[in-house]
Amino acid sequence: MPNFNEYPLEATPTDDDTILMYEVTSKRNRQVQFGNIWDWIKEKLKNISIEILKTKDKTVFGSINELYLNSLPVEDGVSMSEKDFNNITKNGIYGYNQPPESLGVSNCPSQKEGYLSVRNVSGIVFQCYIDSIGTIYTRVKNSTSFSEWKQH
Repeated sequence: MPNFNEYPLEATPTDDDTILMYEVTSKRNRQVQFGNIWDWIKEKLKNISIEILKTKDKTVFGSINELYLNSLPVEDGVSMSEKDFNNITKNGIYGYNQPPESLGVSNCPSQKEGYLSVRNVSGIVFQCYIDSIGTIYTRVKNSTSFSEWKQH
């Protein structure tokens, strides 16, 4: 068996490639696939709470989303005069800190608070609503009316 430094270096491992790991519980060496390591890292990043973060959400992904959303120019849904999503065609991101229905807003795809993003290009309007639990809804207005909301 060659020494560690004599093995060839792999520049771009694939998900099926394996590495050697020492398992503390069984006190044995085991093979682990890179794909499984990546899944483990993603779960850690999604669920671990890091108390030193200066955001309300203490998870990595949640704090990134919070910082991103707080950096966007948002018009507060409470002060908006337009109460029908069918009439919101101006480019922008519109925030709803309460369920839109409770604010008298119609044609919203969700009963949860969230953000409406609108992109208008030459009269073709794209709307994307992301509610507070992360459900994404989209629809398009080509000429006279919007398509049905699609949940993703």
